[in-house]
Amino acid sequence: MNDSGYNERLFSKGFRARVHLARFAWLRKMTTRFQPEKPLRVVELGCFDGRSIDWLPVKPSLYDGFDANWEGGLDIGRNRYTSDPTVRFYECSSPSAMTVDSQGYDIGISLETMEHVPPEMVDDYLKIMAGAVKGVVFFTIPNEIGLPFLAKMTAKSIIYRDSHDEAYTFGEFWNEVFGNTMKVHRNEHKGFDYRRFVEQVSRYFDVKQVSGVPNTWMPAALSFTVGIVAVPKHN
Repeated sequence: MNDSGYNERLFSKGFRARVHLARFAWLRKMTTRFQPEKPLRVVELGCFDGRSIDWLPVKPSLYDGFDANWEGGLDIGRNRYTSDPTVRFYECSSPSAMTVDSQGYDIGISLETMEHVPPEMVDDYLKIMAGAVKGVVFFTIPNEIGLPFLAKMTAKSIIYRDSHDEAYTFGEFWNEVFGNTMKVHRNEHKGFDYRRFVEQVSRYFDVKQVSGVPNTWMPAALSFTVGIVAVPKHN
């Protein structure tokens, strides 16, 4: 596959591009706030083509990106950084395939990825990130409940019409609106509940902040995207 699908669909123009680029603006803000502006050792789960590198305050001294290579993201990243030995991309579609560097990392990143991970794999990925990162981990995840969910579904049905998500039944739709996600069949975005994910993160990390993205003053419940700042409990 080439990059015309994912990158053009999400980052090319309009309101959708602003929503999706917001995660990277948030990442830059949070990295600057919680880590000194110096070259860092970075691990990213769900890296696609390594776009996060451009949004860090300083280019990492080492960047390890792990991704399932959907829509050819790793191929794009490898082509861009082919002559840079400090940027490494690894194909990874299960926790057993995520072989992290033995020297560890200063920060960890996972942006709009965990909702796509099969639920039974989430804890194992979190354990790996918690064990590998010495400093702070930054997660962003979508808000798929309440008013933000209602607004997104309206936009998808009227404007974009390119959703690949599993269809909602009438009952599932309204259960999602009212936050009753346990009554919704879980399939990637469908039935994803950021509140439950925060609870999972708290098993392995001390959660320092849960907020809207990119406006951290906005409650998570009213934001399209939720940002989590967390420190591994071993620190």
